[in-house]
Amino acid sequence: MSKSNGFQLFNLLNINIVAGAMICHTVFLQLSQPPVGWFRVSTALLGISVFIIYTIDRLLDNRKKGQITTRRHAFHRKYQGQLLFTVEIFAVLGLYLLNKTDFRVILVGLGIAALSVGYLTIVSKMTLHHFLQAYKEPITALLYATGVWGTAVVQQHTPLSWTHWGIGLIFLLIAFQNLLLFSVYEQQNHPDVHSLASYLGPKRANQWIRYLFGLVLLLGLMSSYSATTPFEKSICWIEISMSGVLYALCFRQHFWQQHERYRWLGDGIFFLPAISLFLLLIK
Repeated sequence: MSKSNGFQLFNLLNINIVAGAMICHTVFLQLSQPPVGWFRVSTALLGISVFIIYTIDRLLDNRKKGQITTRRHAFHRKYQGQLLFTVEIFAVLGLYLLNKTDFRVILVGLGIAALSVGYLTIVSKMTLHHFLQAYKEPITALLYATGVWGTAVVQQHTPLSWTHWGIGLIFLLIAFQNLLLFSVYEQQNHPDVHSLASYLGPKRANQWIRYLFGLVLLLGLMSSYSATTPFEKSICWIEISMSGVLYALCFRQHFWQQHERYRWLGDGIFFLPAISLFLLLIK
């Protein structure tokens, strides 16, 4: 397999999304004083959960009548049997790891799992043009942010500060900004698919993405000002940078649309918090 094909497979399997979630979760674990640790069972459980949810979501999409065949959906349709088997293996591994994690993480995880099952059930029964498709981006952002940030902060040794809450809220806004941006680009290729971007229209959707950057910038500066450690400040500035990249992707969209450059860069922002870990390591 060539390097190019390897990256494509990495992307089609959503491994980049899984890795980004695990990196961000590891960063949020360090907010506690003293830090909870570099790697927890919750990190592995999060990666497993993200992979399962994204894979099942694609497989359920393929069952819808008239589903637009994107490259990802075609891949999941072609390898449906192997992917289902992989999901089953990871599900069993996840159940085993539940016995080795913090009870508070399990409670948060059960809440997320219940919401995810409800979400996937509803989405699987909706047509491509159902008006509820417009709520998919904010709901997915909420589930993602709660899973990544929420399961980390419940393990903290100390009460949450305003800075910690600010960092979590900013992360939620970034997740929503990311999904809305992707929705804008996908609308260009598949104008018949109903989404939040189609509901808003391209002009308003792009405005929302820019407004979200402005809100992230404001909250990031406020959180940085209230931060009590250099590590917290670094997270605030990195989150501002993450949102700034998404803001930049609103421009020259024809260029970023080619070879799905927007997706590589948009998903790649969730690797940026690793800079905070590096700075913490060399301190």
